[in-house]
Amino acid sequence: MTPKQYKGSQRCVLDWLSSDTFLSSLNELLKATDATIKLSDSWLPVDYDNPQEGELKDFLKPHFGDEIGEGIKKWWLSIAHANARTPNWDLLSTATIEGSKGLILVEAKAHAAELDGESKGKPLRKDASENSIANHTQIGNAINEAKLSISNHTQVNISRDKFYQLSNRVAHAWWLANQGIPVVLLYLDFLMPMIWQMMVMKLLIQMMIGKHVLSIMHKK
Repeated sequence: MTPKQYKGSQRCVLDWLSSDTFLSSLNELLKATDATIKLSDSWLPVDYDNPQEGELKDFLKPHFGDEIGEGIKKWWLSIAHANARTPNWDLLSTATIEGSKGLILVEAKAHAAELDGESKGKPLRKDASENSIANHTQIGNAINEAKLSISNHTQVNISRDKFYQLSNRVAHAWWLANQGIPVVLLYLDFLMPMIWQMMVMKLLIQMMIGKHVLSIMHKK
């Protein structure tokens, strides 16, 4: 596919990945987190020639081991068959965080329409199969588990039934941190009509292993 065939945040991310400033601009955003990404790190998608977004269950296996990859799938889904789908990420990358191998998780927004459904919960069809119902229940349990754990340290209100997109991102970051993997969850805002390579950051959520602190930073 050509660049014009991609839309919204996917195209913005692919443009960014294809630019000469990708690593330097991303590392500039990550300064506050003590995380760095090098050419030796791995990320998905790669560029317009390799545009496929990644799922954590697949991305984790070559970098952190099969057990971690299978573990996150079983935590998220009750019926975790071989082809079961888990959330896609706009960008996944290995990184060095406070001197240890970790992960950068990126959620990106490029236009107002991508924000329209942000307050909605995860839908379940009326004619959903037993497997779908079981997985829907398990997803709710997984997010609630993360909520209860994080709430021991700071107030957070994540849920399967409202603000699902943000909630599932925070829950996955929590799970990774709980397995001993340092992780930074980064929200990127392409909405403002500025030089996009500067990557204005609307919301950054940082969860670091051992700290169990959820911090929110706004940059304008």
